[in-house]
Amino acid sequence: MPDPIPPVSAPSASRGVLLSLFVAAAIIGAAGVLLYFGARVNRQENDRRSAERRRGEFAAIKEGPDDEILIYDAELLAMIVADADAAERATSLVFSDADFSDERFAEVSKLKNLQNVGVYSSQNADALLKYLEGMASIERMWIETSPIQDDGIRLLATLPNLKNIHFEQEMSAEQIELLEKTLPNVSVDTPFTEANDSR
Repeated sequence: MPDPIPPVSAPSASRGVLLSLFVAAAIIGAAGVLLYFGARVNRQENDRRSAERRRGEFAAIKEGPDDEILIYDAELLAMIVADADAAERATSLVFSDADFSDERFAEVSKLKNLQNVGVYSSQNADALLKYLEGMASIERMWIETSPIQDDGIRLLATLPNLKNIHFEQEMSAEQIELLEKTLPNVSVDTPFTEANDSR
């Protein structure tokens, strides 16, 4: 008959449980450290790529013909504003995936030759309209998938030379009526109402 297995004493069992818990905690801690440093390296790489992209865009602005300039962050806008040649060439800006709650976008008001403004898939577009308030150089705007409120619509009336505005997004019937009332001398294009009715 085989020898019976001796019972495990309580202190040995507790040491085994404690050792298991310690190993599990060490593994979880190591995984957390790896995730933290991985995210940090990823963020640094993204920052490096963004800075490289900004430098490339800025160089193209300074060297190329006057054309639409794609603005995706406030840092690129600040670079343009700070350089007299680039600021002079900035006649047409297209903001993409921007968050205008970043007050550094207020620098746009310093671009005295700015005539055309596009806004695509951006947040807080009303803030941009506040930054543009009263700019006599602006003649055309288009706004796509960047909702504005009634106060933003009213700010459009402060642009004395605005000739045309196009909304490539759904607008309520009330907003369309407010646009037509607020901008009687501006060509307003609103092809989409909230009910998906074509105008």
